[in-house]
Amino acid sequence: MRYDRYILVAFFRFLLLLPAIAFSQTEQGTPFIRNYPPTEYGESSGNWAIAQDQRGIMYFGNANSVLEYDGNKWRPISVSNNSVVRSIAIDSSGIVYIGAVGEFGYLSPNEKGFMTYHSLVDKLPKEEQDFADVWKTYATPDGVYFQTFTKLIRIKNNTVKIWKPENAFHFSFFVRNRFYINERGQGLKELINDKLRLVKSGSAFSGQRIYSMLPYPGESILMATREQGLYL
Repeated sequence: MRYDRYILVAFFRFLLLLPAIAFSQTEQGTPFIRNYPPTEYGESSGNWAIAQDQRGIMYFGNANSVLEYDGNKWRPISVSNNSVVRSIAIDSSGIVYIGAVGEFGYLSPNEKGFMTYHSLVDKLPKEEQDFADVWKTYATPDGVYFQTFTKLIRIKNNTVKIWKPENAFHFSFFVRNRFYINERGQGLKELINDKLRLVKSGSAFSGQRIYSMLPYPGESILMATREQGLYL
């Protein structure tokens, strides 16, 4: 009888320890992750882009504004037309460039040191100022590129250069210091000497959507397409 009671007590003690055992097992190897709900940063749940400057300040392309985060406080920075911010890029000098909907520009500090938005659309000829989403922004040694589906814009030393597709652009990529862009009905092109030229076998992507181009070992480029998966 006493032996049975001992087994029963030991069994209940084991049950009490189970939550602690389970907790330690589920926590083992879990990386440190901090989630920020929209209720905390005070803006839309839609975020399209992310970048970090040389000081460690984070910038997010939000549906309502550019979100600036210093690790302690969130601050929204509105673009000129209060549109969705689709893309962000930071150059080697720390200037933050912004691509929005029908708008693009850069951030610079005001007299109080707060970042404010400045439009660059007025650099374009009047007839070229009508465009939609600036899906990609790249700050490169050859200038800053702002890419929409109807035109590719580069600003370099206050000089503007514009390329237009025969049909429509899809997405562009700056990888291994080379600029690529996919054109619907044409294929994957590279910008060489200020001209867009089809890469070797680039026409194979005329009907595909490329969503990523990344450096890969051996000087290769890893490409991710929607229709046919991965390529090298």
